Amino acid sequence: MSRLIVKNLPDGMKEERFRSMFAAFGTVTDCSLKFTKDGKFRKFGFVGFKAEEDADGAQKHFNRSFVDTSRVTVETCKAFGDPTKARAWSKHSQSSGPDKSSSSSSSSSSSSAAAAGKKVLLLSSRLYWLSRYAHAEEHMYTLYVHMHILAYPSTHTYIM
Repeated sequence: MSRLIVKNLPDGMKEERFRSMFAAFGTVTDCSLKFTKDGKFRKFGFVGFKAEEDADGAQKHFNRSFVDTSRVTVETCKAFGDPTKARAWSKHSQSSGPDKSSSSSSSSSSSSAAAAGKKVLLLSSRLYWLSRYAHAEEHMYTLYVHMHILAYPSTHTYIM
C-alpha cells in the first residue's frame, strides 16, 4: 500500500471528486481532505492506493499539473518517524517529535517578542510607503501647477 499527499488543491474540492480523480489509476483504499477545527479547507489531502505502481502512475500524472486553476503538487507520504520528513510549519499543526524545544515558556515569550517586532516592522514599512506615496502625489501636483503656469502665464498674478 502506498499513500500520496496532494498539496495546493482548489477551494471547492469535495471528497467524492478527489476520490474519482485518483480512482482512474488503480484501487483507492482511502482518501481524505484536511480541514481546520473551524471547518476551513487547508488545501491538501491524502490518497491511499492498494498497489505501489498505481500510486506511482497517479503521482507522475498529477504532480505539477492543474486542477481547476490550482497547480497541485503530489508527493509520496513518508512515515511518522522518518528523519528526512520536513518539519510541519503550519499554524494548524500540532507540536510533535524532537523538533520542538523543551522550554515552551521561554520560546512562547520569545515568539511573542518576535511577533511584536514584526508588527512594528510592518507598521514602519506601511508608514514609509505612505510617506513615499504622499511625497510622489505632492510632487505631481507641483509639476501640474508649474506646467499650468507655463501654459497660461497671463492668467496668474505673482505676489512678491
